[in-house]
Amino acid sequence: MFFRPLIFVSLMLGLGSNLSWGQDYLIPFQGHLTQPKAGSPGAYEAVPDGQYDILFAIYTSPVGGESLAWGPERHEDLVVVNGLVNAILGSVIGFDQALEADRTLFSKALYVGITIDADGNPNTADLEMVPRQVYLPAVSAITAQNLQGSEWKDFFISQGGGDPAENPDNALARNADKLKGHDWSDILVGGSNDPTSALIRGDRVNIPPVNVDNQSIENPGGLLQVKDGGITQEKLAEDIQAFSNLNYQVSPQVDSFRSVQGGQWEDILDQDVASNVLSVTIATTGRPVYLSLIGSATYPTGDPLTNNPKESSIDQRQTNSTSRYFSYYRILRNGQSVYQARYKIDGWNVGEATEYSLPPGMIQTVDFPPAGTHNYKIQVYSISGFANAYYLRLFAMEL
Repeated sequence: MFFRPLIFVSLMLGLGSNLSWGQDYLIPFQGHLTQPKAGSPGAYEAVPDGQYDILFAIYTSPVGGESLAWGPERHEDLVVVNGLVNAILGSVIGFDQALEADRTLFSKALYVGITIDADGNPNTADLEMVPRQVYLPAVSAITAQNLQGSEWKDFFISQGGGDPAENPDNALARNADKLKGHDWSDILVGGSNDPTSALIRGDRVNIPPVNVDNQSIENPGGLLQVKDGGITQEKLAEDIQAFSNLNYQVSPQVDSFRSVQGGQWEDILDQDVASNVLSVTIATTGRPVYLSLIGSATYPTGDPLTNNPKESSIDQRQTNSTSRYFSYYRILRNGQSVYQARYKIDGWNVGEATEYSLPPGMIQTVDFPPAGTHNYKIQVYSISGFANAYYLRLFAMEL
């Protein structure tokens, strides 16, 4: 007995109405089986009512067995009435294996092959009916063509378990808490899993080369270093410095020195021009300013037991035959004191002027002025008043 199925359109409509997310793919099939009518060449009639074993297969081309994409799926004892037969394709072997091989299977034109097992013996070969019935991708309207046949569960997970399509409000993007399957702890300091508070490990940061004014900064081994020749003189901060000197003539005669009044802060004056004081003016850019007093001071000494006020020009305290001197200095910026120091001198009493050097770094400080032009001046404090000679340089340099 030979059968020829009638071309049908209910296949596509059935598929569209019975597919939903969260369910397996099932394709309702309805066909009309016919056979040649005896004595009427070219005419067909419905097959006798009864039960038949029918095999279904899906191909990607209208002819040839090498294009088999699914099946065959055997349906046994299908009831046929007036030639009409109904079946649910995928209800026996499913479509999982076929979809794993090709996620876009149902978004392309397919061809359904039908074979009737005439003798009911699955071990004997039977001829497939021709032609194969075309299956158009109407399902793409359901699967959303831009998903390329994938399902929601391929992209989302349910926070409470189960199918994310059933409760999309409770779904999270798959691997939302991962970085390609890795934990945040793989790249955060201390193995932290909280990217909102932890720092990224240094060995996980790849800093690209940086170009600063056409000068390359490289990062060998993950460390930034300036390329040879990358820093030139014009790239450096401006060298800003200034200094002033007061140079007295050396004289052993006390009366040749300019005296300070004592008991108050006074400017260090020039020997010959009283209006000249030890000061320096510097224009700054806002960076810190280093200040230093360099040189020596000559203190005329004599018998500390006499009442001559000129013999106690500074805070002079007698210890047996040794005199201890304390000299007080302060630095002013624009008339305001920014630094004060005391310099101690121990020495033998002699009847002549004695010169003491100020050790380098003894009187120095760092000031933090705003950008602008500033005047720095040195003052000295004499307890009792005496004549002193100074050979000093006030040095100012912006750091």
